[in-house]
Amino acid sequence: MTTLKKEEEIIKWFSVSSDSDEEEEPTREDKPKKMIESNREKRALRDRTKIKKPERVIINLRGIKGQVTAIQETPFNPTWVNISLTTIKDLEVRLRYATKVASYRIHELPPKHVKNDEVTVNPCLTTKKLFNPLNIDEKTIPPPGLGTQDQYAVGDLSGKLQDRKEGSYHNNILPGSATLNGIYWDTYLPLSGIHSIVHRSLILYK
Repeated sequence: MTTLKKEEEIIKWFSVSSDSDEEEEPTREDKPKKMIESNREKRALRDRTKIKKPERVIINLRGIKGQVTAIQETPFNPTWVNISLTTIKDLEVRLRYATKVASYRIHELPPKHVKNDEVTVNPCLTTKKLFNPLNIDEKTIPPPGLGTQDQYAVGDLSGKLQDRKEGSYHNNILPGSATLNGIYWDTYLPLSGIHSIVHRSLILYK
C-alpha cells in the first residue's frame, strides 16, 4: 500500500483580452499583433492539455518492493501503466505472493499520517473504499479481464488490466495468477481532472 504522489508540474497559462466584443477588420499594422495573440492562444491550449511527467509509486513495504508508473500524454490519450512488483525474499516467498494476491485497487484517499507515538493502525483502513466516481455497481461487473474497461470502477486495476499485458520483458512467475506485472494501457485511468487517481492510494488485496 502506498500513496500516489504527483510530481511538481509547471503549466504556463496565456490569456488574450479584448476591450470590445465586436472584432474590427485588422489593418496592416494590426496583423502581426493578431498573429502573436493567435499563437499564444494555441500554446495555451497545448500547455493546458499536456501531461508531461509520469506519476510514479516506489514500493518497499512488508516484503514487497518495486514501482508502479503511470503516464498519460494528454487527457485525451489512454494511460500507460508499468507495474513491476516482486517480493524481497526467495522463490518460495515469491510463489506464495503470486498465489495470495487477489486484486489491485486504488482507494479514494491517501493513508492517514500517523505520528510515531500514536497507536499503530493499518494504514489501508484509513483510505476509505474503492475509487468509484462513476458509481459502477460492483455486483454487476464481469470477472477481471473479461469485460470492457468502462464496466469497471476507475480504481479497479485488476478488473480493467487483468490478462491485458502489452509488454513482454516482465516475467510472470506463476501463469494464471491474479498478479499484475508488465505494461498495460487504460482508457479509464485519468491523471488529471475530477476523476484523477493522483494523491490517492494503491491497495493490494489478498
